[in-house]
Amino acid sequence: MLSLLLEQKEMVVASLMGLFTTWLLLWPDHPAPGDRTRLRIVYLQAMIRLRYLLVSWCGLKPFLSPRINGHYNKDQDHAVDIGYVPKIILKIIWFLNGTISGNLGVPGMVLSYLCGFRIFLSLVYNVTHAYILHVCQRDKPEGMEKFLKLPEYDWKNGSPEDFYEKFVKNPRACILRGITKDKMEEFSFDNIVKKYGEEEVMLTRADIGKDYAGKLKEVEDPRVYLVNCETLYNKHPEIGMAANMEQFAPYMKKKPGYCQMFVGKNGTKTPLHCASNWNFFTMFEGSKTWYLIDPENTWFLYPLSAVGLAATFAFPPFPDDYNEKLHPLMKWLPSYKVEVNPGDLLFVPPWWWHAVRNTSEKNVAMASRWVGCGGVGNTFQFTTEDDDVNRWNDFMFYAGFKSWFFMHDILRNPSPMYDEHTTLREKNNRFISSHALATKVGWRF
Repeated sequence: MLSLLLEQKEMVVASLMGLFTTWLLLWPDHPAPGDRTRLRIVYLQAMIRLRYLLVSWCGLKPFLSPRINGHYNKDQDHAVDIGYVPKIILKIIWFLNGTISGNLGVPGMVLSYLCGFRIFLSLVYNVTHAYILHVCQRDKPEGMEKFLKLPEYDWKNGSPEDFYEKFVKNPRACILRGITKDKMEEFSFDNIVKKYGEEEVMLTRADIGKDYAGKLKEVEDPRVYLVNCETLYNKHPEIGMAANMEQFAPYMKKKPGYCQMFVGKNGTKTPLHCASNWNFFTMFEGSKTWYLIDPENTWFLYPLSAVGLAATFAFPPFPDDYNEKLHPLMKWLPSYKVEVNPGDLLFVPPWWWHAVRNTSEKNVAMASRWVGCGGVGNTFQFTTEDDDVNRWNDFMFYAGFKSWFFMHDILRNPSPMYDEHTTLREKNNRFISSHALATKVGWRF
């Protein structure tokens, strides 16, 4: 069969081109009001990928560069220099393993074990990991003894232009204390449950590794967490109007593309992950402990490797709660720890690793995700809009087949629906339960 296809390759290519042209130009396209047409989407995706190939030197820059984050800040100097060669080896392992898991899924992973390829990768990884551990123990035997202090921006005496220059142009996480205090009553836990308790939403039970559709009022159970909920925000425009996140547009020189609600009780949490968007996270009720990690320090984490993902997670779940035998490099991980309280606004650039614990009886928060003022893709850039903030994760995203379909949907509508209860992002980003299951089996790379 394969030999026959190769013999007729010109005919196969011509047939595929014909099918693509028919789909692009003749197949009915019914975009909703405000959505882009199929032809416009295909053009934008082609230009985004062509532009990325140029600025990334066809993928060589993220592979060969000794840095993951092209933006420097002085806190990066706290990290041990593990050397250029180990970094390249780690990238090769992440890419090979990620190509199998991201493009071929479970069958590919099983086949890689059966043929011995995954075992070979594990051997190379373990040797490299042992060398990096040796370098860390030699150069900094005490490890990172405490968390770094997250910068606080004095918004009362500063300006949006100053904030943009310091934290957006050179992306770095920071917190603005008390800037949204006027929204507390409108977004209280009890008020949200009273108003929207009967709404069907996607809920998470991390304790049993389960995501399911249920009613919002189930968050009264401290084991249940409403996380990354776009559906509620989309169905009720008054939520966005009351939050008025547009007021922060001068700080970002972008506009809010969509928002996500987080509602839960003490003990609910979100393990270590990162995503390809700009985030202004505001706390309405309760408090959360946030852990943040500069992408440049990914070398000391144990990230999930999978191409084609616009969001991914890493192990262990939290920087201050890990198994030293399984994840020993965490001892040398430079990270930030900050308490986010009512009225605070936390700025998180794309691809910055973060984990969150709810530490008060009741918690309500909103994450606003920001895009360029012309909309996603208008400048021939995808959601990161910065080629250097995490060179490696951008490369891994573009390298996967899934990224083509995901980008197509996002370019049509920044918050596309999967079904009546769930947006596409909510469906794809159910990582809390997956993370809990993978942690139990001791996943390393």
